Amino acid sequence: VRLEAQDAALTSLHVFKSRRFGTEEVRQLCEALRDNSTLTELYASGHELDEVAVQAVSDMLCANSTLRTLCIGSQDFGDLGVS
Repeated sequence: VRLEAQDAALTSLHVFKSRRFGTEEVRQLCEALRDNSTLTELYASGHELDEVAVQAVSDMLCANSTLRTLCIGSQDFGDLGVS
């Protein structure tokens, strides 16, 4: 809700490993970030991302010009995740 409202106080977001962060959650977050102009940092490492989630992140990055720090994925991210 704060992302969608463009809350100026929300500049950094951490998704802890204990939180559910599957494909649907990634898709929803990326949808909110596409037009967000306040968040500059997103930390969500430790979560396995499938091809659909990685594509959602890629699409969001093409639209978002504010995000400066991005830390996502897990040790199993693999070559497909960065291509």
